[in-house]
Amino acid sequence: MNDTQTAREAFREAYGGQLNLMTPDVIELGLIAPGVAYEISEGEGIDGGPLYGFTVAIHYGGRWLPSWRVADIVRQDLSRPFHDMSTLREYLDTLRRQHRERR
Repeated sequence: MNDTQTAREAFREAYGGQLNLMTPDVIELGLIAPGVAYEISEGEGIDGGPLYGFTVAIHYGGRWLPSWRVADIVRQDLSRPFHDMSTLREYLDTLRRQHRERR
């Protein structure tokens, strides 16, 4: 199974296939690290401008969970909205770098 397939399964299990109301159009799925999947989605903000959702699922206790469900363990909910893709990409790069440094 490749990273995209793993992430798709992670989100199906963690979020039950439900889409985010504000950012319903999924544009990318992948892994930050083993056991940490992400989804990038887009939509329109209340101001009419672009809005991007960055959502994380974490494999914990033998199953995939939304990152907010394990926030007390990872110390924060890693999911958040962005108004531009470049800032979102910087955030993703930072998370990947942090996970590499922990190994």
